[in-house]
Amino acid sequence: MQIIKDYTFYKEIKHLFIKGKIDVDSDYFIKKIDEGVDSENNRNYKTNVVAGMTDWRYFLGDEKFYETIIPIINILDNKESKSLDIKEAWGVRHKKFDRTKPHDHVPAYLSFVLYLNDHDQPLKFKDIDETVDSTKGSFAIFSSNLTHYCERNISGKPKYLLSWNAFIKPSFA
Repeated sequence: MQIIKDYTFYKEIKHLFIKGKIDVDSDYFIKKIDEGVDSENNRNYKTNVVAGMTDWRYFLGDEKFYETIIPIINILDNKESKSLDIKEAWGVRHKKFDRTKPHDHVPAYLSFVLYLNDHDQPLKFKDIDETVDSTKGSFAIFSSNLTHYCERNISGKPKYLLSWNAFIKPSFA
């Protein structure tokens, strides 16, 4: 055997991070999340989200969900040349002492969070030293490989959010 070349290198990766605020019908989504979290088909305390969580695909096909995120999709259409497919869309309810462990969303390409109520438990991105305040209508779109988390909810008030992952649609010549 002859090795011609053997080296390790790091290549800078493009990251996307956008945060903003939109109008959202919180009552509708909070009710739906409560239904999904309380159903038998849930992901409660089974993931890095150590909290109540609906099934991964709970909001796929929900017309109000898509109506709500259209302005955000429009932002992406102007920033991203790749065709994207939302394959996962779920809801989360953080009760007292719940938290989200540091994690990323690989193999997804882009991820999203939208807060449905005001809360003092922000989402933190340790890779880029950013936070997203948990206020009604606050959102973030971010590269799925960015590590993020939130500390324990120490208040008696639940925090509600929507999240989704977008994957690159394959293109065939």
